[in-house]
Amino acid sequence: MENNYLFDNDLTLKAKGLLSIILENKNIDSKQQLLKYTTDGRDSLDRGIKELETKGYLRINRKKQKGQSYIYNAFPTRNF
Repeated sequence: MENNYLFDNDLTLKAKGLLSIILENKNIDSKQQLLKYTTDGRDSLDRGIKELETKGYLRINRKKQKGQSYIYNAFPTRNF
């Protein structure tokens, strides 16, 4: 796994940890699954996801299928 993002001073530790989990677990497709890896709550997770999206490390394709489904496309380097 590339780990360039670990040395990006613009990312919080929360965002780096979250991105590490997403990159290592390609089958994660929902916030509910991500919550299994943390003691942080949904609001904290949402802030981490938003940070990664804003900084260009994460793109989310949202699809409605029997509830809410997500496909996370994560990048170990910024994707602008």
